[in-house]
Amino acid sequence: MATTIMSLVQEETREENMLKIHHFLRESYSAVSRHIQDGVSFFKEELQQIYLQTEQCVNTMLLPVNNFLKDMTEIDREFEQAGSGRPDSAAGNIVPIEIALLSPMEENY
Repeated sequence: MATTIMSLVQEETREENMLKIHHFLRESYSAVSRHIQDGVSFFKEELQQIYLQTEQCVNTMLLPVNNFLKDMTEIDREFEQAGSGRPDSAAGNIVPIEIALLSPMEENY
């Protein structure tokens, strides 16, 4: 007792429908892939912008500290040169305090 199931859809129509479904799935996959790539690119660009803005902010905040440290280093170097008795040619001559206090001075207001 063999029973055969008759298809309600003709063979040509079924193949045509399968091709349409296959084409639709391929196009959907391509569209989703493009959307994901666009999203990842957008996310990457936003992270780069955040990184650059953070870098600029940190540089702006650290600039005064950097300048202060450079000034302190230069002051330390000048003290070391004064203590060793070797004045720097750019610094001029170091005058002892007793002589400096006897010299005429300007008043700045």
